[in-house]
Amino acid sequence: MFKNLPNFYFAFLLVSILLIILAFWGVKSASVVLAIALLVSAILGFWTTRALTGPIVRLTAVTKKIAGGEYPQTIMRKSRSEIGELEEAVEMMSFSLADNFKKLSAERGQISAILSSINEGVLAVDGNGRIILANPAIEKIFSVFEPEIISLTIREAIKNNEISDLIEISLRSGEKVDREFDMITPVERSFVGTANPIRDESGRILGVVCALYDITEMKKLFQYRSEFVANVSHELKTPLTAIRNYLETLLNGAIDDREHNREFIEKADKHAVNLSMLIDDLLEISRLESKQELGPYMKVDIEKVISRAQDTVAEKARKKNIT
Repeated sequence: MFKNLPNFYFAFLLVSILLIILAFWGVKSASVVLAIALLVSAILGFWTTRALTGPIVRLTAVTKKIAGGEYPQTIMRKSRSEIGELEEAVEMMSFSLADNFKKLSAERGQISAILSSINEGVLAVDGNGRIILANPAIEKIFSVFEPEIISLTIREAIKNNEISDLIEISLRSGEKVDREFDMITPVERSFVGTANPIRDESGRILGVVCALYDITEMKKLFQYRSEFVANVSHELKTPLTAIRNYLETLLNGAIDDREHNREFIEKADKHAVNLSMLIDDLLEISRLESKQELGPYMKVDIEKVISRAQDTVAEKARKKNIT
């Protein structure tokens, strides 16, 4: 019946009852009554203090452990007063924190696994432009370590103005921003960066996620293709020009020159064969790029290849007296 009664009032009630009993028994000495009352009060005060401070000390120790990340915490001995209800609430909070921490750890593990499997670099910053996440690809590209760059700005962490400007523009505008840029340090590479703002349910911008796509090899391939097309155009033009020249010579009267007409036709034919072989080479390159119809290794007569190359440029060489 006294569970919810404060201990101070409970002690006061006991002392009052004791004084009434002493008076009823006829104890008339005031000093005796006072001494007995003080003794009972001291005993009750000590018991009350201990009853109050004991659970508080235990509760303080438990909350310190929870604050240090040690949970769940089970309180084996709970008080019967209101402090007991507080101890039970703290214990329930401890188990709830442990459950939430497990869920967050599992989600973070999944996110880390996903980010680790992405070849593109991924950076995330908060609303102040400070890094909150960087995947392993970013670490590899910029030779940094994620824990060391967390809470730093882009300029402080990786010292790249293009990426920093890209993220700042997205933060200010609240829109997706794309940009292609070249990076010189730590290695010379080319990237396409895409910055997307992160918003909460109300639409407020919380930060920006930036993805970096390495297009270095792609740009090299485009350059190689451009050079290849230029070289092929030149190689195709050379035999075609030679064939036209020989045909024009024949049409202009050399066809009746029995001493040289056959020579002109044979040379035109040789250039036509070279042109056909060049087209076959182009088709072979196309098949190799598409990884289709890859046949076995074959023997090549290097002397014929060199002779064909010489025939292709022989006319120009003679005009320039090159042997």
